[in-house]
Amino acid sequence: MKSGWIDPGDVAATVHKLMGDNRRHLCPCGSGIKQKKCCGGRKRTAVLQAQVVAIPQCDVFSHKFFQSCSSEEMALLAAGEERFNAENFVEAAGIYERVLALNPGLPRSWASLGNAYEKLGRKEEALVIQKRGNELFPGDPLFLYNMGNLELDEAVSLYNFGDSGGSQRAVGAAVHHFQESARLEPKRASCHYNLAIAYSMIRDPIGASNSMRRALNLNPELKLPPGWFTQQ
Repeated sequence: MKSGWIDPGDVAATVHKLMGDNRRHLCPCGSGIKQKKCCGGRKRTAVLQAQVVAIPQCDVFSHKFFQSCSSEEMALLAAGEERFNAENFVEAAGIYERVLALNPGLPRSWASLGNAYEKLGRKEEALVIQKRGNELFPGDPLFLYNMGNLELDEAVSLYNFGDSGGSQRAVGAAVHHFQESARLEPKRASCHYNLAIAYSMIRDPIGASNSMRRALNLNPELKLPPGWFTQQ
């Protein structure tokens, strides 16, 4: 299968909608997996926001997470998930902040707080939180993935404001984060998808085509961006 690619201007006009469509119903932990197949699709006892009792496929740190997570923290995280899914991001962020004040050693609490900040438009704070999580848990690809998404969004915004230099710097950072995340967790389709978009913005058609092909092979349900094409 061969994938086409799109011009950076076309990306800037469509990427927010595309990423919104493909992120719909995704788990608020930022794993890139639909909630029903990630943190929200398993039977729970003392449920929590970004992890579940069974070790989920998206989290290499889940066993450590449960060893250090109290029942109070798990209950708070469950409440945070409920608020996040109800799009009450202010309350969700407040709950995640409280959890981290109680226990800063919970990886998905950092990821979820960063995602809540992003939903509130607090992009700079969201990136700081994701970077801090990456510093604390450097082997977890989720933080790199979330950082890549934030940098890609920033690249599109800068492009739309006419700052092509700033846009290229941001998209370069996005490419780096997505590459590292994909290296650590190669089966996350949404990471390859967004990496393909980032490649297209730096006019790398080979990288864009390879990444998009990989994304569609992993998850055929993903929607191709307008202007892309595939051939068997």
